[in-house]
Amino acid sequence: MSKFLATTTVFVAAVSMSTAGLAQSKLVPQEPIPVKTRVATTKTQSATEVKSASQMVAGWLTSIDVKTKTLTVAEGTKSLTFVWDADTKITGRGHAVKPSALLPGARLTVYYQMKNGRNWANSIVINSVPRKAKK
Repeated sequence: MSKFLATTTVFVAAVSMSTAGLAQSKLVPQEPIPVKTRVATTKTQSATEVKSASQMVAGWLTSIDVKTKTLTVAEGTKSLTFVWDADTKITGRGHAVKPSALLPGARLTVYYQMKNGRNWANSIVINSVPRKAKK
């Protein structure tokens, strides 16, 4: 009986010590650190001409002109026209693609900035391509 009592006492003491250790090791969530964005401007650009934060729109590609490097995306009842250049990243299925992969009817996500009164695309992501018409 005394062995049973001693074993039980040791077991209870071990469990209570391990529980106390777990309670002290819980992680306390930290407050998020605020991030300040700065606008890099040149002598020819003012801070009002360049917005610091990139904006995003998801919608359907309604038209594209590869010569002028413009495309129009419809989101709900509104349409936005974007301009792209050689620095714009165009991706489909996680890989870089050529602008010729942009087909009307495709579902796109466009990340852009306003520059000099125009929507300049930083990145264009092809989310889905239009279905081919049956013959």
